[in-house]
Amino acid sequence: MAVKLFGAVLIIISGAVCGFLRSQIPCRRYKSLRAVYTCLEILENEIDFSLDSIGRIFMRISKLCEMEYIFKTAVELDEEMTVGQRWKRAVDKDSEAMCLKKEDCEIIKLLSQELGTCGREEQIKNIRHVKALLDKQIITAEEDYKKSAKLYKSLGVSGGIFIAILLF
Repeated sequence: MAVKLFGAVLIIISGAVCGFLRSQIPCRRYKSLRAVYTCLEILENEIDFSLDSIGRIFMRISKLCEMEYIFKTAVELDEEMTVGQRWKRAVDKDSEAMCLKKEDCEIIKLLSQELGTCGREEQIKNIRHVKALLDKQIITAEEDYKKSAKLYKSLGVSGGIFIAILLF
């Protein structure tokens, strides 16, 4: 009897852990989008006031922000590629680790169109455009997180209880 009870408790706990881990995905997406937005604000200011190259700006941003993705990856990629190509590859490479959706990635990739190829004003306009689009994605991610976090947690616990009842 004690073994069955112990097994049931283990199943319920594992269901709860699975639900908790699944609920972290929308949270990580929201935090990643907020971090990208903050880094874009820094990038905008750096392009406006700094005379450094894009590579140095990216390296400085990766050190300043809590987000080590995208900017650091873009610097570490092959030097023969253009800045825009490196940005796209970095977004593709880091999107899964940041829990970004396809729409988020497409918006962030828009930055690559004029990054490092145009004058300062055009780059700043492009950054502002991407930030405006990211605002909508951040709001959506926050709503998704608020709706689904409780759902996944309770679903994990109730799923664990259901399986425990079925097995025992």
